[in-house]
Amino acid sequence: MSVLDAAPGPVAGGPVAAATAPARALSRRLPPASVLASLAVLAVVLLWSLAPGLVTGHDPAVGVPDDKFTAPGAGYWLGTDHLGRDLLTRIVHGSASSMTSALIAVAIGVLAGGLLGLLGGYLGGWVDAVIGRVVEVLLAIPGFLLAVVIVTALGYDTRNAAIATGVSAVAVFARLMRSEVLRVRTSVFIEAARLSGASAGYVLLRHVLPNAVRPVLSLAVLQFGIAILVIAGLAFLGYGDPPPASDWGLLVSDGREHLLHAPWLVIAPGLVIAVVVLSVSRLSSWLDLGRNR
Repeated sequence: MSVLDAAPGPVAGGPVAAATAPARALSRRLPPASVLASLAVLAVVLLWSLAPGLVTGHDPAVGVPDDKFTAPGAGYWLGTDHLGRDLLTRIVHGSASSMTSALIAVAIGVLAGGLLGLLGGYLGGWVDAVIGRVVEVLLAIPGFLLAVVIVTALGYDTRNAAIATGVSAVAVFARLMRSEVLRVRTSVFIEAARLSGASAGYVLLRHVLPNAVRPVLSLAVLQFGIAILVIAGLAFLGYGDPPPASDWGLLVSDGREHLLHAPWLVIAPGLVIAVVVLSVSRLSSWLDLGRNR
């Protein structure tokens, strides 16, 4: 046996192990790299939405006719459209409308669906039966089709598209909230609160709601990405704001007419939609995994 073979390795609990212990603990606390990348993507889009002037100085509605159909390059990072408008500028300015509309849709779904599920699961009886029938009817209709019907009735507008998307998501949140309330209301601490003389409203708001809302919030993050897709789809079909608006779905719709000779008009906004939705989905998966640990 050689001298190298006989050399002792690191002793468990020795200086090397003690030095690496904090690093291992820190790595366990930090989110995975994919989650950090997703957060970075969402931070960039949030910056676009709040301060588009910091990213680009061009006007999203005014272009240079001589620069129309300019390919991506140093002058225009993502190229220009048929009117010479900077595509990056239009994507950046369109992020505020797309993100705000998705946020409105999720807020409607969480508030309305959460309230229905909370009341149905806690009160039970005929209240639960009526709410359950309404939820079943909403679930029987495809969400996108329901959104199209609602936005057609309300009028072609991005805000109406957000409302329609939120209404189409009410049933999903109501069903999840109801199942969580049914799980929580049979817990020992709920029975103890009732026996102590607490009112039904106090038990509902102080004990049932805080313990049932976490899965709903995880679903809300995922639904935010779905809302971006639905609203972009509605804008693509012409149910959103008319041109010269720069909603992401409308940009894809405008670019498809020039797909053969200017493919960047479709590829760039399509990639932005895909990356943002995938980032939201990854963040939702991480939050759901942390909740189940």
